[in-house]
Amino acid sequence: MPPTHGEITYCNYIQHEHYVRQGDFCKTCDQCFPGLGLAPFTERQFEIDLIHGALGCLHCIQCPPGFYSNDLSFEECLRCTDCRMKGVYETQNCTSKQDTVCGKIKLKSTIHDGIHGNNSRQQIHLTPIICISVVCGVLAVLLAIVVYRHLRRKRRNARNQNEETKSAISKGLLAAESSGNSSLSSSKTTDSTFLSSSQETVETDGDENIFNSKSIVDSFIESHDCTIEVSEAHARIISKHIAVNSIFYDIGINLGIPDNDIKIIIENNKSDVKSQAYETLLKWKHLKASDATMLRFIDTVQRLKLQKVAKQFCNTYDEMIRPFR
Repeated sequence: MPPTHGEITYCNYIQHEHYVRQGDFCKTCDQCFPGLGLAPFTERQFEIDLIHGALGCLHCIQCPPGFYSNDLSFEECLRCTDCRMKGVYETQNCTSKQDTVCGKIKLKSTIHDGIHGNNSRQQIHLTPIICISVVCGVLAVLLAIVVYRHLRRKRRNARNQNEETKSAISKGLLAAESSGNSSLSSSKTTDSTFLSSSQETVETDGDENIFNSKSIVDSFIESHDCTIEVSEAHARIISKHIAVNSIFYDIGINLGIPDNDIKIIIENNKSDVKSQAYETLLKWKHLKASDATMLRFIDTVQRLKLQKVAKQFCNTYDEMIRPFR
């Protein structure tokens, strides 16, 4: 349909239409004939213009073995029916244009019942074994977590004690030296000590922010179960901090989201960077499923040297859940 004067024509490929430059209007694509199905979007052979949308149509492909299409449509090829799952015989094979035809004659009951009976007996015997295995697995994981945290706390305490011991020894040596030397030597020692302390302060101040961020993130990982999947609530918290300067794009690429998918998200959420960041995280959750965890996200932003983002996320998350503790 031609656009009204002053409007911009945008053609959406989801509605199976493409932009015609000569007439400045959207044209409906051709449907696929029986035996053919619509190709996946990832295999498209056209570009998506930022202003006018789809510049072409998704092409049709031949239905592979085991799939069929019996109608003129915009749908992908359908999987053929398995008559054995229905417990009946197959009377006509599935073709690219027709689904399998199942008969009314049931499979031999002796074979079916025998298989069902054997499966039932096997399940009865396996049920206690499975339960015991699951319980043992859970206990092993809990034990490993307890041992790991204990060893980590022990190492931290030992390190702190070593630093305190070294500091005490250094102060004792300085005191002994200053009391045994003359006033001139004492003055030189004091100047030297002052210079040494100043140098240590300069060296330490440069890394203070990174150290503080790492301490907050390490503390957060220790006190939370970061192996859980990122939820929509987590995504809303994270999106507030990665929308700045569009850093969500680099994070999304490093999380394994295809470049084209991120560009489509940006196109569909114009001028709303927070929504772009939020939809990018949901796309990651959809693609990676159980691998889309908080630990994976924190590890990624740390590898990108985005310590500020990691720190902001940990602080915001703690503030939100504190009333429920």
